[in-house]
Amino acid sequence: VRHLESLGHDVLIFAPDGGISEFEGARIVGMQAHSFTLYPELRLALPRASMRRQIQEFQPDLLHVADPALLGIAALYYGGGGNGGALHLPLVISYHTDLPAYLHYYKLGFLEPWIWRIMRVLEDFDVSATFCWVGRVAEERPHIVKTAFDARHEISTHGWDHRYYSSMTAAQQRDDLTRTRALLEQITGERPTGHKTPGWRFNE
Repeated sequence: VRHLESLGHDVLIFAPDGGISEFEGARIVGMQAHSFTLYPELRLALPRASMRRQIQEFQPDLLHVADPALLGIAALYYGGGGNGGALHLPLVISYHTDLPAYLHYYKLGFLEPWIWRIMRVLEDFDVSATFCWVGRVAEERPHIVKTAFDARHEISTHGWDHRYYSSMTAAQQRDDLTRTRALLEQITGERPTGHKTPGWRFNE
């Protein structure tokens, strides 16, 4: 958000209601939410019909959804796909949480297959995505990487263990990137060309 605002873009945020209406100049639309029993600090919200009107009034150039579960599912309906969804808008999707790791931590690992059903949802809505893989996670779940690749999604690197590049020397950054890229190429048979640095933080 800070980066987009610094470039002069307007940002509208939909998020579970937490009593905050603004962040770094961007308006936050709080959606009715409830605490997750196993993790009370985590508040979860579902899409509401009012989102459509507010998106139309804002007139965005694109939609970005972080962690497309529950509230984020609305973006899969309003944007993306062959015709841009119900509102004919391009869609960017990004996961910022290792949800399967949380499930296993709370002894709910049997639910992990449902997390990866997001790829089926993308297929149903004719959405092509870029999966930026942390190397350590790709090493643990190579079959998921291959499934995404076989479904014609782009595979990109996201560091080996999500360590911020701003804390690394140039040589360490190069080694981290090379190691992750080599693993993904080994899994898919194709060398990744894209990269998203963890936290958007890097050294010149």
